[in-house]
Amino acid sequence: MNRLFVVMLGCGIVFLASCQSDEKQAVEIHEKIETSSSYEQAFASNQEDLEEYREKEQSLYNDLIELDIQDKATLQQSIDDAETYIEEQQALLDEAEENFQKAYEAAASILENIEEMNDQELKGQAFELLEMMAERKELVDTFCDDYQHRLKVLASFYEDLNDDEWSHDELEAEEDRIDQINNRNQVMEDVIQKFNKRTEQYKEVESQYFEMVALG
Repeated sequence: MNRLFVVMLGCGIVFLASCQSDEKQAVEIHEKIETSSSYEQAFASNQEDLEEYREKEQSLYNDLIELDIQDKATLQQSIDDAETYIEEQQALLDEAEENFQKAYEAAASILENIEEMNDQELKGQAFELLEMMAERKELVDTFCDDYQHRLKVLASFYEDLNDDEWSHDELEAEEDRIDQINNRNQVMEDVIQKFNKRTEQYKEVESQYFEMVALG
């Protein structure tokens, strides 16, 4: 009887320790996800500002190619404004990449907590969060790579316009390249839509996880 009691008590202690361990991991995961979310909010703000400057630059480009090329003063002002918009976009894009990288790193760090969990259902839900975050990171990387390439082509275009020795043929060739990049705007928009859809799904899984551990 005593031996049975000791064994039962031992099992109870193991079970209690297991529950306490899972609770500890859940609390740490919650803190890490909150940290990740704060960086994502900054990333979202970067995206709003990027869109604003991209629209200004695009509008200016459309107006610029319709200008009388002999109107040097107006042309120069337009070039200066466009280059400023490009610089602003570059700075915001770099900041956006950095913010999402930090968000990703904070979220990815929950792996060490997942590995310490005992509840398989919670573990599976947390793993799903991790996988979805990785997918969102891939989409952000694709978007940023496309955006970086677009800015380089635009910078080259405006640099050529600043060159007094440019030719009409060279300008038209550069405009063709710009048009090709602008046509990729739709591709970039598609990536954004995929990212936003995946984000909604991520938030749903996150909410379900925190409901399961009674955190939120």
